[in-house]
Amino acid sequence: DASAAYPGLQSVRRTVVHLRPDVFLVRDLCRAAAGKVFEFNLHTDKEVEFTMNPDGVQICQPTAGCRVVLLDNANWTGKTWTGFKVNPSNRKQFPDRRHFRFSAPEKSETMDLVTVFLPFRKGHEADLPQVRRDGDTVTLTWTNGVVKKVRFAGDDAMLVK
Repeated sequence: DASAAYPGLQSVRRTVVHLRPDVFLVRDLCRAAAGKVFEFNLHTDKEVEFTMNPDGVQICQPTAGCRVVLLDNANWTGKTWTGFKVNPSNRKQFPDRRHFRFSAPEKSETMDLVTVFLPFRKGHEADLPQVRRDGDTVTLTWTNGVVKKVRFAGDDAMLVK
């Protein structure tokens, strides 16, 4: 439980699943004492190409990229910016970064978010799987017909197929 790192949250649980060779699923289960707008943040190098999608973002560098898909029952909104609002003091100068923030549409006392990270080589974006969530199960379907399902149960996860 990582709730001590997040003021205002009673419970923070993260489950990470690695599907070989290169897919990662991250489930965040959070509970707040009072309603709050939950957020998911990503930070990258400043000089990246990116495309904001209704379900996340696709981030690219010259030879590779990563599609990030947020799976929740709500329509999260995303925004991006570079730099730091407050320059850290008493430290070396940090390089500018590109920041991505995705926010839930309204306040809630709970969050159950699965984020899927799909890395790819530039030019092979079409090979990425389609991703769908039905309750506690995430289904990934590749264009070659391969289907993998991951079922989350509490703090555990298992490959179903």
